[in-house]
Amino acid sequence: MFRRLLPLAISATGIVVFVRHSHAQGSSPCNNQTRTLQQVAGYVGLATTTCSQLTITVAGQAYSTPPTCTLGYAYYRGSVYTCGPVSTGTHCNSNGFKVTIDLATGGGCPSLAGLNPGSWTSWSQVPAAIVAALRCVSPSVTQTFDWSASVSPCVPTAPVEGSSDPVSCTGGSGETFLRCTGDPFHLLSGNEWKPLSHAYDVAQTGSPDELPLPLREAHAAYGPIHGADLQARIEMEVWNGAVRESATGYDISGRVLSDGRFDVVCSTGVHKDGIEHILIHRLRQDHSAFYMLPQDGGECVVVDAGYLLRDSVFMAACRPVAALLDWVARPQAIALFSDAVYTPPQTAENGTRTLSRLVPYAGESAVSETYTLVAGSGHARVVEHRTMDLMGRVRQQTHWSEPMQVTAGVWRARRTTLTDRHEGTEDGRRTVVRSSISRAQILGTGTELPMLGPDPERIWLVWR
Repeated sequence: MFRRLLPLAISATGIVVFVRHSHAQGSSPCNNQTRTLQQVAGYVGLATTTCSQLTITVAGQAYSTPPTCTLGYAYYRGSVYTCGPVSTGTHCNSNGFKVTIDLATGGGCPSLAGLNPGSWTSWSQVPAAIVAALRCVSPSVTQTFDWSASVSPCVPTAPVEGSSDPVSCTGGSGETFLRCTGDPFHLLSGNEWKPLSHAYDVAQTGSPDELPLPLREAHAAYGPIHGADLQARIEMEVWNGAVRESATGYDISGRVLSDGRFDVVCSTGVHKDGIEHILIHRLRQDHSAFYMLPQDGGECVVVDAGYLLRDSVFMAACRPVAALLDWVARPQAIALFSDAVYTPPQTAENGTRTLSRLVPYAGESAVSETYTLVAGSGHARVVEHRTMDLMGRVRQQTHWSEPMQVTAGVWRARRTTLTDRHEGTEDGRRTVVRSSISRAQILGTGTELPMLGPDPERIWLVWR
């Protein structure tokens, strides 16, 4: 099918906007209007704050808490257009497609209460709470949408063959993106990007044989797998004491690999004008870029590995997917360190066993994290994991329930609840993520992501 490239509008900022339209034979509606750019895709109202610095040394390498963190923002996943002005022969539909808007609030610097700088010879000696403090507190994200106008010709037009080059545009925040029709892959840098990787994770080179017996049993049954095709429900809540500030649910299905790559379809319900609308996006991360493709035909977004705010975009869009990545690669939060020190398992009256990983602190040993295990189906399994700060307060807590055997010898929890306590207190601000797996098909080694099929008519916003 041939397309005709029509210039539609020049905004007040000098942005030239182009769109391709299909031309069908026969009559078409006509209001003799084109469309005007109202809001460029990208960040609006991005707010950051300066953080206090905590610097540690691990094996002679210095690591610090982030100098600045994001407080909040609005992120438009596509540009928003309105109808007008007059343009003879062009019809404008004010509700042509929906543009998803991520509203992020409540982010900021990590809490350093109870944490102190120090020097350690390996990551196994670093308290898990300090490791968590090396990253910003991610804002909680809710979603809404705005209608965006689309245009089409009023009468049949002779097909014109041709293609458009990417057009460089400047967003409201001063950042540059490319807007192009067709596949954007040749515009990407090709650099590697693993947004969820951390020095702490890279350092886990120990063998499961070095784990204490109950953790060794749990790891044998719940160890990492190459990947899975999953269907899940993810619910995220933000609490401040007894007040629930926000709640968002996501239905996710697709492929997740243990190396951090994924290709999933994510749907969530949002309310506008008292009516619930379902927003559906295909989300893809392949270590070179992150892709967001709305399923209603709107503009697509690709975030290149070299983009300055790439991690913020990723976490805003993909925090629900992170729960599925943990399900595949780190299902019971068992770290593998050759030189880790654990307390002997303690058995309670109800039969549960608890053991803790110790770290050196002030000439003594402090508890960094605890595991609570139960026996069942011929092996031990972790039912609760806690991360502690050096004052003994719980920073993060995870519960696993409803064990299921997904394939021979491979077990997983059907339900997981993760509570991230921003201030390390029981009644403070916290994020709760609940995940429920309804379908899981384990993938063999070598299985790759599905292809992102070519589409010469798809419109992309390329952030790089």
